[in-house]
Amino acid sequence: MCTLPSVLVTVLLWCSSTHLVYSQQQAAPADEQEAMDELGQLDQELEAKVRQLGNWDEQYALIEEVINNVWTDNGWNDEADRVARDAALQISRIPPWEFNRRIDTFYGIIRQRYELTPQQVDQLQKMMMQEMMGMMFKYGSISMQHAGEILDTRLSGQPFTPEQVARWIKEFDPYIEEYQRDVDRLIAKFREQLTPEQQKIFELDAASFRKRFGKIMEMREQWREGLWKPSDWGLQNDPLHRGLTTSQPVTLTEAAAPLDNRVLPYDETTWGYYVLAFIRHYHLDAAQQQAAISIHRDLLTQAKRYRLTHFEALAAIPREQQADHPLLAPICEKFAELQKRLDLLPTSQQRTAIDPAAAPLP
Repeated sequence: MCTLPSVLVTVLLWCSSTHLVYSQQQAAPADEQEAMDELGQLDQELEAKVRQLGNWDEQYALIEEVINNVWTDNGWNDEADRVARDAALQISRIPPWEFNRRIDTFYGIIRQRYELTPQQVDQLQKMMMQEMMGMMFKYGSISMQHAGEILDTRLSGQPFTPEQVARWIKEFDPYIEEYQRDVDRLIAKFREQLTPEQQKIFELDAASFRKRFGKIMEMREQWREGLWKPSDWGLQNDPLHRGLTTSQPVTLTEAAAPLDNRVLPYDETTWGYYVLAFIRHYHLDAAQQQAAISIHRDLLTQAKRYRLTHFEALAAIPREQQADHPLLAPICEKFAELQKRLDLLPTSQQRTAIDPAAAPLP
C-alpha cells in the first residue's frame, strides 16, 4: 500500500471517497458521526495541501513518470498490468479535488473493462459505497496522516528518507493483515456479481493485482528495515531524489539555471532543489547539513506565512507575470537571504576543495 503511486493516486482517491461518502452520509450514531467529522476535516486539510502543490498538469507529469517507472522496473507488462497502469494514469490526470469526475472515471473504466450492464454498475456502486465506508473508518485516519506527511515533505522541497518510509511502514503494520483480508473480500464480492465470461477477464486482472500487491508486500520488509531507495517508488529521475540515486554531481549552477521549473525565487516550494545542490556541491558534513535544512525551514516558513496572508492577491497573478511581480518580491528576498545564509556554512577547506572545473557559484 505504501508506494508513491498509491499515495498520489490511491490515497488521493481516499480524499475523493471521503468527499463522496461524507456528502451522502445521513444521520449516524454519535461515535460514527464524530469519526466522519474527523475524516472530513482531514480531507479538507489534504485538499488544501494538494492545491498548494501548484498546477495539476505539472504534478501529473511527475505521477505519470513515477507510475511508468514502477511498472517498467518491475516488468509489469502483461495485458492486465497495462490496463491497471492506464487506469491509474487516467484517474490521476484528474485533479483530486474534482472527486466526482474521479469516481465517475473509475466506474467508467470498470464498466468498459467487463462490459457491465446498468444493473451491475448499480450493484458495484452500492457495494463500493458500503466497503469504502467501512475501510475509511478502519484506515482513513492513518492513511490520511501519512498522505499529509508526504505532501508536507514535497511542499517543503525535501526528499523522502529511508527512516521516514520505515516509520510509515511500521505505523501501518497493525492494520496490514486486516487490510489484506478486506481487499480479498472486496475482490470476492465483486467477482460474485460477474457472469462466467466476465469472470474470465476478472481472473486475469485479479492475478495481475495479486502479483503487484505481493511485490509491494515483499518490498515493505526491506523498507521497514530502512532499505528504501527512491527508485523503489519510481523517483530516480525526480530532481529532489536524483542526487540520492546517481553518482553524478549536481552543481549549484545546474540547480539554479535557467530558473524555470527547477529553482524559482518567487516559488518557495522549489527552494529545496537549491539546498540539496548546495549540500552536494560543498560536500557538507552532517552538522552543516542540519544547519542548511534549518535555514531552509526557517525561510520557507516565513515565505509560506507571507503567501497565506496574501493568498487571494498572489493566486490571481498570472504565471507568466510571477517572476517580476512586485507582490512576490518579498518571497524573492527570502530566497536571496537563503542563499546568503547558506553561503556562510562551507569552510575555507571545503571551498578550496571544489573541483576547479566545476561551474562557478551563482
